[in-house]
Amino acid sequence: MVLQTTQTKEYLFEVINYLSDICRILKVENTICPSTSLRQQEAKKLALESDLMVVVGSKKSANTTHLAELLKEITKTIHIEDDIELDNYQSLIVKAQNIGVTAGASTPDKIINKVINKLERIN
Repeated sequence: MVLQTTQTKEYLFEVINYLSDICRILKVENTICPSTSLRQQEAKKLALESDLMVVVGSKKSANTTHLAELLKEITKTIHIEDDIELDNYQSLIVKAQNIGVTAGASTPDKIINKVINKLERIN
């Protein structure tokens, strides 16, 4: 079994547990990227301190989508591709006291900075 590098460790263990019950031999190659795993852990910590998380990055990116899914289990989370999409969430943003921002690994700093700047203007 080879797992996509952007999957979570929790999902890896879930799949291993399932397959170990139905396979006689199971060889696992853990190809989860360490930096992706670290980013997820740091984002979870931030989410615990936030009442809204903003995940910036492509909605086609497995890395970014998984990040948003993980954070939704902790706090309100929106997944956007750019600062323009924040317009759709203004009422949610205004109500938030603590907003955390994270991004997928391939999201350019320029886009992240635009999102942060717009959040500061809205709030």
